[in-house]
Amino acid sequence: MLIFKYIQRFFYTFVYEKYKKQRLFLLLKCKSTVEKMSIKLGDLKSWGKAWPDPSMCRFPDEGIDIYDSIHGYVKMEREEVFLLDLPPVQRLRCIHQLGLANLVYPGANHTRLEHSIGVFCLVKKIIQTFKQKPIPEIKIDDDTSLAVAFAALLHDIGHFPFSHTTERLVSENFEGKNHEALGSEIVNTPYMKSAFDRINDESDTDIDIKAVSDFIVGKAKGDELYLANLIKGLIDADRMDYLVRDAHHTGVPFGRVDLERLVKTLTPFRDRDNWILAVEEKGRSAVESLIVGRSLMHNSVYYHHTKRISEAMLGRATYSTFDEQDPLLNLLLLDDDLLFARLLSSNGYSKSVARRLLCRDLFTRVLTLRVSDIGNRLALSDFTDSTKVPLREKIKHEQALCQELGIDDGQVILDFPEIPKTKEIDFPVVSDKNRIKPLSELSLIAVAAEGQRRKDWTAYVFCSQKDPKTEKKIKSYLNEKVGLGLG
Repeated sequence: MLIFKYIQRFFYTFVYEKYKKQRLFLLLKCKSTVEKMSIKLGDLKSWGKAWPDPSMCRFPDEGIDIYDSIHGYVKMEREEVFLLDLPPVQRLRCIHQLGLANLVYPGANHTRLEHSIGVFCLVKKIIQTFKQKPIPEIKIDDDTSLAVAFAALLHDIGHFPFSHTTERLVSENFEGKNHEALGSEIVNTPYMKSAFDRINDESDTDIDIKAVSDFIVGKAKGDELYLANLIKGLIDADRMDYLVRDAHHTGVPFGRVDLERLVKTLTPFRDRDNWILAVEEKGRSAVESLIVGRSLMHNSVYYHHTKRISEAMLGRATYSTFDEQDPLLNLLLLDDDLLFARLLSSNGYSKSVARRLLCRDLFTRVLTLRVSDIGNRLALSDFTDSTKVPLREKIKHEQALCQELGIDDGQVILDFPEIPKTKEIDFPVVSDKNRIKPLSELSLIAVAAEGQRRKDWTAYVFCSQKDPKTEKKIKSYLNEKVGLGLG
């Protein structure tokens, strides 16, 4: 039986590796050399050269209806269909929304494309309700509505393979840029400008590409901040969709949110010089359910220890594969399958880790730490802050631990995520007297949920092998070199 198991693993790995190599070859064949696709920091002009010029792509004759597992039928006009069908957007079809969560929840195979369509659907519904509200100052023209819808559809275009798993590598190494900042920059590339020129020509519209770019990162000109808050804000369409969608596909019973009430009760509100996004008092319970649901999903799904082990392994393998000649920013050209193909075609550590992940042969937890276990909170705060202790510094600690334990480099991983900060509970609620107060002043439920999320913060040390003396040596190292003050 054991022999059969190893034969099965070998066969699966061999077939998988061969298939992915072929797919990677086909993608790279779009251009004569890999260098033509290479992206350098601060210069995204070469982004998109692997795909046909949008000006040469077919423009749809009519709109379509897409059936979504969460929102039902989603109507898309032909301009929106054109954008959806572009290769960089379709790339999101092959990027898992929850990284490697399917190793824990087999149903968690939904993608960033599904999520983007969901955010697009919610944004269009909310804008429609805004137009129906008795607020004379709020006038949203068709071009602005379309610009916000485009931003919703493109808000994840800057994501890397396996979503946030590899994003941390890039954001820590490249001026702190996350997928939203990169997505905003991508919208301003020649490729996307060509796409928007085509849309304006074919549909007699006048879409402001700068407005689309700004909406993605929560910025806006004039009185349009509340529209930008729909894409990126304290409570936005992004959070509304991913929470419900993630709960649906993982099967956990924590994502029940009254989206319809939220859609109807979100409202623009004049706060000094800006129109911001707020919620009417009658929608407060829906916001509370979203915050409570997110807190519960935090432990059960987003920070599940098996998901964290697998993604930490994948992150280290990816980091060791890319170098100065092949920048990490080139991950923007790959999807999940192509990244795995890249790892499997490499040598040494990255290849061995990729094979282990394919067989779900994961590292083990040798140390689990909660906030209450750590005596020096200031040292903890510094160590979890990526601006003070970036990934490359953590890897140096990991290498020192491996040397002390007498094992090969890469066999120990320090997984210390940043401590959650209070955000959502500052969301403004409009009272009956037409004044706003932060949710934290009105809802003990929301405050408790946020507090519990911080209390549940957990750090792990993962290792490829477990030995009775390993935990003691790791604790001693973290006390001596990092100063955590462990008991």
